[in-house]
Amino acid sequence: KYTNRKQILRLALIRFATHFMQLEEVVRQKQALRDMFNLK
Repeated sequence: KYTNRKQILRLALIRFATHFMQLEEVVRQKQALRDMFNLK
């Protein structure tokens, strides 16, 4: 109502971008993560 939804939309985009970057990093580190959890 007061911000014409601009601030809410910006926060949603920032949240999406942050999650996307975290997921991208997990994918890049996939083999290292597997090795870490497969240590015996």
